[in-house]
Amino acid sequence: MTILIGYKFPNGVTITADTKSSDIDKDGNVLGSSHAKKKIKSIRPNIIIATAGLGDLGSATVDLIHSLINHKDYVSVEDAVIYTQRCFQFTFQTFKDINPEVNYNLMYTILGGYDPDKKASFLYELKSTNNFEFNGENRDSSIIGDGQTEVASYISSRLRTYSPENFYKLFAEAIRSIDNVSVSKETQTIFSFYENNSPYISEKNLDKNGHII
Repeated sequence: MTILIGYKFPNGVTITADTKSSDIDKDGNVLGSSHAKKKIKSIRPNIIIATAGLGDLGSATVDLIHSLINHKDYVSVEDAVIYTQRCFQFTFQTFKDINPEVNYNLMYTILGGYDPDKKASFLYELKSTNNFEFNGENRDSSIIGDGQTEVASYISSRLRTYSPENFYKLFAEAIRSIDNVSVSKETQTIFSFYENNSPYISEKNLDKNGHII
């Protein structure tokens, strides 16, 4: 499991995640082996998505979504959410059908960006615990994964001391504060904003000491 942190601004969102993908057994126990993996990707110029759980299945699903909709000239946010939901439902159910012996089957997704039609930013959650059903809640922030209680407390006690453009540093710092074998000290952050009637996406990667890589 990993940790995902999403935060909504008036003109977009930022998502931060650790970069460790741990190998686990069928019951979710960490085996001790792992590899570095970026967990946040763009599926549209104005939409980013992050996933946690079930190893590489989440990122493979995101790649599938990207391949299905990124070439289109226009996709509404509502349709993008539906396509994301359907793809995750399909891959997750297929995984369970093929691997019935696997008891650990948690997957989480944060989807965010800016909706130019509504002229508003959005931040949504989808989870395997309710079959990725979308409840329509547009969140101000989202923290999902290992150590989420500690991370939320760390951020809330320090948020006022950071300027918005440096929130990613605080989020990365909060992740580094976690003492969990499944969570890396290295982090990835992607920003998805809308300015001058155009979307833009940027990325920052920090090492275990909080330095930009």
